Amino acid sequence: MGIIKILAKTYGNYFFTMQGLKVLKTMKKDENIVVGLGKLFIADKLMDMAQGLLKSDDKD
Repeated sequence: MGIIKILAKTYGNYFFTMQGLKVLKTMKKDENIVVGLGKLFIADKLMDMAQGLLKSDDKD
């Protein structure tokens, strides 16, 4: 695996994980349940994307 691909996966994983954490931190108790569930869904998708970047693409 090339060094650029390794760096892209590492940075992408970090970026999506940090974005997911930012979304979770912005959830407040005074928001309604729909907004809270929407933010939770977005954070979950960002974390899934970060984990997907860590999986190996070389399954040939």
